[in-house]
Amino acid sequence: VEQPERFEVKGKEDLVCRLKKSLYGLKQAPRQWYKKFDSFMIEHRYRRTTSDHCVFVKTFDNGYLITFSRGVVSWQSKIQNCVALSTIEAKFITATEACKEMLWMKQFLHELGQEQHKYILHCDSQNAIHLSKNSSFHSRSKHIDVRYHWIRDVLESKKLQLEKIHIDDNSSG
Repeated sequence: VEQPERFEVKGKEDLVCRLKKSLYGLKQAPRQWYKKFDSFMIEHRYRRTTSDHCVFVKTFDNGYLITFSRGVVSWQSKIQNCVALSTIEAKFITATEACKEMLWMKQFLHELGQEQHKYILHCDSQNAIHLSKNSSFHSRSKHIDVRYHWIRDVLESKKLQLEKIHIDDNSSG
C-alpha cells in the first residue's frame, strides 16, 4: 500500500493513510449495491418498471397487487379455490378477490382519515371486465361459486371502478 498521489509526506513514505469511512460511505457504494441487487432481481424473473427503475415487479400467473402512494401494500398469489374453465374466469375470480381486499383497504384508510376520491381496480382482460359488469354472461359463469358474483353489486354501487389496463402496464401481470 502506498500513500495516495499528492498526499505523500516526506520522510514518512512507509506510512499509509487510514480510511475513515467504510466502503458504504464511498460515493460508488450505493451504485455497486444496486447493480448487485438488480442482477439478483433480473435473475429471479423480476423486471424493472419503466416509470421507476427502483421498482421491480414480477408477473403473477394468478394474483393481485394493491398499491397506495406508489408503494405495494398488499398482494396475493395463490391457487384459486374455485374451478375456472378459462383464463377469463380465472381473472374474474382474481378481480373479485382483489375487490374484497380493496374494499377492506378503503375502509381502513377511511378509519385513518385518509380519504381517496377513486379506487380503481385494473384488469388486463377485457372479457373478465365484461363478465364482472354484465350478468348476461350468466350461462357461461353459473358454475363459478356464487360468492364471486357479488363484484357486480360493488361495481353498480360505484364503491370502486374496474378498468382495463394493457398487460405490459399491469404490475401484477
